[in-house]
Amino acid sequence: MYDLELIPINTSADEKYFNNWVQSNYSILGIVHESTLIIVKFPSEPPEQDKDDIRDFYSSLTSLNILSNPYILEEMKRKEIREAYGIQVYNFAAAASRINRLSIDPVPDHEQYRKDKSDPLNDIVDTILKGSFKTVYEKLNEFVVSEHVTIETITTYRILVASYIVSSPIDYTDIFGIKVKGGQYPEHVGDTVDATGIIANYS
Repeated sequence: MYDLELIPINTSADEKYFNNWVQSNYSILGIVHESTLIIVKFPSEPPEQDKDDIRDFYSSLTSLNILSNPYILEEMKRKEIREAYGIQVYNFAAAASRINRLSIDPVPDHEQYRKDKSDPLNDIVDTILKGSFKTVYEKLNEFVVSEHVTIETITTYRILVASYIVSSPIDYTDIFGIKVKGGQYPEHVGDTVDATGIIANYS
């Protein structure tokens, strides 16, 4: 049996990530993590090149080399919540658009109505469905209004999106009447939004 000792401890290295890499690339008996060193146990002494490769790999690890990280897992959960809300916003807007078209007398041709009202917003809609509300906010600010998609429409959506971005981690009801789980952008919790949906000191 041979013990390969790795010194000093790399405080940026993720144990699970390192263990998985070694076990995937070498035949070993086990890995022991002690307070001052790591011991990789081999059935017999490995070649010097293998020892050097393991040492180099271990010393090169950073906090970005991970198998599981609570911060990333937490952000993934927020992303899933944002995507779910994005679907709700889309469904509400699509339903409202259809009702609006059918309420007009005479009812406008669907194809032309789509080209005028829906198609200009396709990029924003796609981004909403991805749950990327900060990007949606930025795209709304860049949007060039027209007679068909007015500043009033854009302002309404910007207020909805900005309110979500700055929301506290509590449930609330948005301006569409949708119940929302807030606080999905912790860096913006408590930021202020003006009457047109502009977030103060946005970055």
